Amino acid sequence: MTTVNPQEWLNLNWPNCKALDHDWTMERYDYPLVVRNWIKENWIKISDINGGTYHEPKYHRDRNESKKRFNQRKEDHENEKNQEQQTSQQTSQEAEKNFAKTYIESGLSSNMDDANKKALDVMATKGASDAIKYMFTDQDTGRQLSYSEMRSRYG
Repeated sequence: MTTVNPQEWLNLNWPNCKALDHDWTMERYDYPLVVRNWIKENWIKISDINGGTYHEPKYHRDRNESKKRFNQRKEDHENEKNQEQQTSQQTSQEAEKNFAKTYIESGLSSNMDDANKKALDVMATKGASDAIKYMFTDQDTGRQLSYSEMRSRYG
């Protein structure tokens, strides 16, 4: 009776095999029982699918490290994108404020009524979003104004 060395059998018959399952691969390609048992004892079982799916240990580590690097790059990219959006929003808000400040400094705002001057001051200090909220709010009651009410007050 010939004793089969499982590692040698794999290297000889399946030199590139790094992952396999019991029911499809081992059964279909008639892996010797000693090789099957060796794989079950020495490889990493990753699931119970098809009678058990196994990874060669180094392949499994490399694959997990690769997934970790991928996920880290993805997270870094998302963080960069969020930072860029945040910077863009801040830049946009600063541009809005600067526009309003420049308009005030130019003296053109002196021709505005008091309600529009106040809305422009809000834009110069807090930005356009806050100025819009201000213009859509009745300053006496706090009630939200309709679009036509806002237009009748601010033009």
